[in-house]
Amino acid sequence: MPEDLSEASADNAEIDAALAVQFKLLSAEEKEMLSQALFPRTQTDKVQVCGKERTLRPLTIKWSKQVHILLAPFINDVQASGLRAGETDLKKLQDHIDQTELDLLKILTDVSLILAEFYGWEDVTEKIGEEDVYQAELQALVVRQMDLQKANDFLLLGLRVLVGVMQQAEIQAVRLLSMFSGQF
Repeated sequence: MPEDLSEASADNAEIDAALAVQFKLLSAEEKEMLSQALFPRTQTDKVQVCGKERTLRPLTIKWSKQVHILLAPFINDVQASGLRAGETDLKKLQDHIDQTELDLLKILTDVSLILAEFYGWEDVTEKIGEEDVYQAELQALVVRQMDLQKANDFLLLGLRVLVGVMQQAEIQAVRLLSMFSGQF
């Protein structure tokens, strides 16, 4: 198990480094196109979900373990992925983004369900089950929870990787959109 965590930690560091480079390469206009859910402008322990402002607190070990177990297959997929940070092959990149967005949405909703159960938010659990919730709200929930937990929570290392991959996919989508926006 420690070997898996060290590999995930190395992958997370690689994703963070690639994100920093990719973020710097974006123009000011492209940076404005990034969602505040994945790239928050401020740090807070509050998040808006299903029309209500909700206060977050750190997860206990029991709930962190559930998130860790849920994300383990995703971490393995990230480690086994042939797509590396900074991929430039547009066809491969677009195919990967299309597939990744569907996978990320499923993982995002599953993690959000665990968080909603932890907080006792029955209304959020119900809305997620009905798919009647905004993706950006769930992204903000996961990002804010990750920020609240801090980097030293090894059980939630997978959460940091998940957020990094979502951010990378959004940066690539914005870059593709920006590249082709003048052609229509």
